[in-house]
Amino acid sequence: MKRIVFLFLFIFILSFKFGTVYGYKIVVLGSSTAAGSGPKDISNAWVNRYRTFVQSINPLNTVVNLAVGGYTTYHIMPTGNKTPNGRYYPDTIRNITKALSLNPQAIIINMPTNDIANGYSTIEYMSNFAVIVALASQANIPVWITTSQPRNLATNLRDSLILIKSKINDTYQEKAIDFWTTIANPDGTINKLYDSGDGIHLNDNGHAILFQRVVNAHILDITSDRNDNADTLYPTIFVSSKGSNVTLSFDMNRIADSKFAIYNLLGQQIYNTSFKTSNIGFNLIQTTIKDPGVYFAILSYGKTNVAVKFVK
Repeated sequence: MKRIVFLFLFIFILSFKFGTVYGYKIVVLGSSTAAGSGPKDISNAWVNRYRTFVQSINPLNTVVNLAVGGYTTYHIMPTGNKTPNGRYYPDTIRNITKALSLNPQAIIINMPTNDIANGYSTIEYMSNFAVIVALASQANIPVWITTSQPRNLATNLRDSLILIKSKINDTYQEKAIDFWTTIANPDGTINKLYDSGDGIHLNDNGHAILFQRVVNAHILDITSDRNDNADTLYPTIFVSSKGSNVTLSFDMNRIADSKFAIYNLLGQQIYNTSFKTSNIGFNLIQTTIKDPGVYFAILSYGKTNVAVKFVK
């Protein structure tokens, strides 16, 4: 608890020195898998793992989880949506309208099996996704959609899950996240290695695979700035160290007068440099840090400040 308080105090100090230090906000819409069902340890659920991951890159990054067990795509449809008879009405505090109101940089949707288990058609399933993605696109917010997941249902329903998996991959391509391969048997049932025991949810190891697939989607690399400079992409900073040598690499979408500073947890500046990015795209800075510990690197250009936490 003391560490958390100190961390946010440190961030406040950085904000005082640099102005606003930005973080990404990612909203998750989903059902029980996204809500955390399956693992024995809730911290191993894929959303919780992902939150820890994005905050290890920048402590100001946030993952807002709106998922609820049992939900279908109808639950997350826009507020005011005309719902067909026999289908659920949108949950106005857990749907796409609510997600957009949070002004995120990205949205992840994880609705793997409930529509099919409830007997909804694959056409309904995909049509609902199309409406949701179109609404987000109007707000210039990218959406990633996980594929269906295996579930120990009747054969015809498992066939529908397999079809949905293919349709999501074909429709959303690089914005589709594979939640099927490895964890599914050829017949659409859950591989026993990853079954939590109920034939519906995945265990800790299964969620570890889902988490890594979300990381591999590189959502942080391409989400856009939702602040005043809407056409500016946040550069993603990568840090590597070997001995006392530290390498900071980052992508820029414009040539700009920039500054890089590194602080320790005491708020002491141990490195700073001013430079003009020489090219759009990959840039590299190298320095040395002798003492092991936790550090923050701050990249500043114009009114934009991006922070990354790293451990040496």
